[in-house]
Amino acid sequence: MAKKKKNNIWYIAGSVVIIVFLIVLFFIYQPSNSSSTTSGEESKKSSWSLFEEDASCKYNKGENCQNTPSKCVCKSDQICFPDRTKSDNLGCYTIVCGDGYKDEGETSETCCIDAGCSNGLVCDANLNKCVKPECPFDCCINDIKYQDKSCPQYYTCNSQEHSCEPDDSDNDAFFDYEEIQKGTDRYNPDTDGDTVLDGYDNHPLFEYLPDNINYDWYYGKNCIWGFCPFPQNLNFEIKISEDVISSYENMPKENLINRKDPQLEEVAQIMNQLANAEGYNDADKLMMTIAFSRSFNYDYTKLNFDKPLPDWANFPMETIVKKEGLCADSAVMATALLREIGYDAHYLVGPCHDYTSYHAIVGILYVDGITLGGSERYVTHNGKKYYYVDATSRDSGGNVFYSATSKDDFGTTFCSMNEFVVRES
Repeated sequence: MAKKKKNNIWYIAGSVVIIVFLIVLFFIYQPSNSSSTTSGEESKKSSWSLFEEDASCKYNKGENCQNTPSKCVCKSDQICFPDRTKSDNLGCYTIVCGDGYKDEGETSETCCIDAGCSNGLVCDANLNKCVKPECPFDCCINDIKYQDKSCPQYYTCNSQEHSCEPDDSDNDAFFDYEEIQKGTDRYNPDTDGDTVLDGYDNHPLFEYLPDNINYDWYYGKNCIWGFCPFPQNLNFEIKISEDVISSYENMPKENLINRKDPQLEEVAQIMNQLANAEGYNDADKLMMTIAFSRSFNYDYTKLNFDKPLPDWANFPMETIVKKEGLCADSAVMATALLREIGYDAHYLVGPCHDYTSYHAIVGILYVDGITLGGSERYVTHNGKKYYYVDATSRDSGGNVFYSATSKDDFGTTFCSMNEFVVRES
């Protein structure tokens, strides 16, 4: 009986210990009500936090540097900006120049890519520096508003036009870069040596086959034993390349009379040779040349020409090759040819029979061998008298192959008015 009582005592004591432990646990896990000194946030914590607190940023549960700054802390070189696409898990963003955001400390001097520029400057992204903007086209001069722009190879800056213009080292109307592409010599204006500048030559690398052109006209009298029933026939032949002929159409209509032309020089030599062979004096040689001009046809296709002067005009050799032209073409040709032969000649223009029609003729300084009758008309230029000589056929309708030209035509024209002036520009 005594042994059984001892076991009951231990059983009762163990039960009491368990009950006490459970009571203690009950009170430990109850929320604290002494809240007068506890913040609202701490009052929500379980009593377990008294033993342990988790201070890590739970970004996977939506915590970031903005809504939980005490736990999600950014580095010293970062800013809190969760909305930026390249911010990290904590919502922290590392500032980078050129990211498209203007951040504190970024200025036009430190980061013009983000901060921009003022005073008309633009940001050079490669240099990260505010500079003057580039020229909108190809301007290449030192300008207050724009930065300098160098010209590419084979181009030179035209300071007046503010633009890069292609080089033409030999002044042959063929730009250097074109000559390199074509294979011509950019330092030789006439690569093939056919007297045509490369820029106006249809075949600049080789001389094209020449054409033979024949000329027949009349001047003076053909006498047999003192009897002179027939006019004197004069003729010659020249060879001229098709490239030369086409060049007259390609070239700008400038300097028509004073332009150096090897083909015109050749015709002038032929005229001198013909005159010498006939024993002509200066007066007959002059009128022989005028007769040559009058032998050409009148170009009706240019009567209603709608281009401005001098776009419609022929070069002297162009008229000679075509054997036709207007009165202005004949006058230009005759003036240039007479100068090559050695005469002092000028291009004259003025009203013909009224002020609605105009005519072009040649003015010639007096030539020995011509007898003046006192009725000859002339224009005074630079203190000299230049007498009228009409380089066009007397038949203003044209299509005349022969006109009996004589020294009596010196100082005359079929136009009745007398208001001709020198015009050569």
